[in-house]
Amino acid sequence: MAEKIADKCLKRIEDRGEKALEKKVLEVMDRQAKERKVHEEHRKRAQEALKDKLFSIRCKIDSTDVCTSSDVRTINGSSYVCVDPTIWGRMEIRTKDVSSKMKFVDEVTQILAEVHCKCGQTIGNVMKYALLNTENKEDKTKLDAMCEKIVAQQEKMLERERRKKEETRRTKTEWNAD
Repeated sequence: MAEKIADKCLKRIEDRGEKALEKKVLEVMDRQAKERKVHEEHRKRAQEALKDKLFSIRCKIDSTDVCTSSDVRTINGSSYVCVDPTIWGRMEIRTKDVSSKMKFVDEVTQILAEVHCKCGQTIGNVMKYALLNTENKEDKTKLDAMCEKIVAQQEKMLERERRKKEETRRTKTEWNAD
């Protein structure tokens, strides 16, 4: 099957010439850039529409409530942190061995543990942020600085799946059009 497609492509290139191929590639690149721009604009509008709304963040496997949007804050504009102290009772925390030589993820963050739903689905990470201290000594010894980072790991996975499906659909459409 792949060989037939490759042969078909080569034949088209020979028939139409390299300039036509170059033109087609530029058209596709231009269309994809426009689609990305439109997608980004839609994403920004959707994000703006949700800005002041309250919604629940749930596990994608068993729909267990993780927290509400009012419990989420951002750090440095990219890290999403749950500030609900009751989350520790609803989620399972799996600590990691932390050595003094363990490197930071970036200049200010270090992964201390993973946060899992009771069903086992990874929800996010417990992070230590540089210069962040807790007042409760028990919590400090437990995870050093219990600041949970709900990384949009699930959201990233869903976005990757969506992109993959879109690319597959687009490829099929392009092949069928010619």
